[in-house]
Order: sequence, then C-alpha cells, then structure tokens
Amino acid sequence: MQLNIMFISSNYPPRIGGPATTVPKIAKELSRNNKVSVITFIEKNTKSFEQDEFKLYRSPTFYFFGFSNPVSVGIRTALISIFSRIIAFKENPFIIHAQDNHISAVAALFVKYTSLKKRIVIMKYAGDLTLEFSGLENKKGCSIEEIFKNPTPKQKLLISFQGALFRHSNFVHAQNDYQKSILAKVYKINPKKIIIIPNPVDLTIFTFKEKRIQKNRFEILAVSRLVQ
Repeated sequence: MQLNIMFISSNYPPRIGGPATTVPKIAKELSRNNKVSVITFIEKNTKSFEQDEFKLYRSPTFYFFGFSNPVSVGIRTALISIFSRIIAFKENPFIIHAQDNHISAVAALFVKYTSLKKRIVIMKYAGDLTLEFSGLENKKGCSIEEIFKNPTPKQKLLISFQGALFRHSNFVHAQNDYQKSILAKVYKINPKKIIIIPNPVDLTIFTFKEKRIQKNRFEILAVSRLVQ
C-alpha cells in the first residue's frame, strides 16, 4: 500500500546536524514506494542539495538577533506552521513526521488540528529541549532525570511545553532504549505510543579495510556525539 508521507524538518541541508543528515536519505528511500514530501526552511545556495525523488518545499524564514533568539524561533515556528498547512492542503499527507520536538513538532500538530481529514503525527525525540535550551547538555553529571528532581522556572516551562507536544502526537519516535525510558518514566508517555527506530547508516559511502590490532592493545571506536 502506498502511503502519503510528509516530513517537516527545521534542520536540512545546507545546514548540518542529525535531521539534515538523515531526512534526505530516508525520504529518498521511502519515495521508492510512497508519495513523499519534505518541508524545511529557505537557505542560501540550496540547488546542489535538491533531489528529484521527492518534493522539497522551503518555507520563508526570519532571523532576529541571532538564530536561537526566542523571538526569531517564535517567528520561524509560525512561518513554517502556516507554510506546512498550505502544502498539506496540496499534498494531502496521511502521515506527518516531525523531525524535532519543538519547531517541526508545532508545525505538524498545527496541520493536524486545523485539518478536517485524519492526520497521523509522529514526533521524533531528537534531543531534550530542557537540556539544550538550558545550555546543560555538555556539563558533567547533568541529565534530564536530575533536572526533573529540582527544575528551575525556565526548565519547568520547557518540560511542560515538550510534554504537551509528546502527548498530542499520535506516536513518539525514540532512537534507542534510553530515550524510550526517559519518555515513559520521566514524561509519562504510554510505552505503546513510543516507536524505537535508530538513525540509518548508508554503508555505501564507506570503504572497509581489514586492520590487525597489536597484541594486548584495545582500540575503541565511538560513532556518536560524546556528551553526558
């Protein structure tokens, strides 16, 4: 059965980051048997990043006193939400996959709740807002579990906002068992609503060679972002 799928991602090439790496590859593969569209923001020099396998739409964007300024984030969220609603009317997606738990999630839920037709929203738990927007993700010994024990007013607001987005989504996309445990234990999300799908890896871009390791010596390879 062919599905009509829409991805909403505030992070997409030429920007760098997790969704910018994975969304083009996932959309390309899914477009083999499904109708796929992707919504993101306008960026400079984007022609080399366009693909023919799926439809890519770029929303107007706005930067006010820096990329992470709250006013800037709010305006960008409003712009991509309205833009996504317009494109959803044209493409009529059944599944909307939000690639982050803030800007893209708000846009996806806006489309869901302003549509007369049924829309299934899947929200990716791409990173915890409470850690990232509090500037704590790189501090030793800091975890979302610890923050929940004694959050600041700002952290309480971020926790409530993020939790509301989780609850209003039909499914939450976790990338591993740890994220699922946080969603279930900390945010009280029904485990049946949580889907674990690890990020994909395109092995065709790598060349593998055999290497002999010296006796009594260990070599460790970590493919990840090394934060607490």
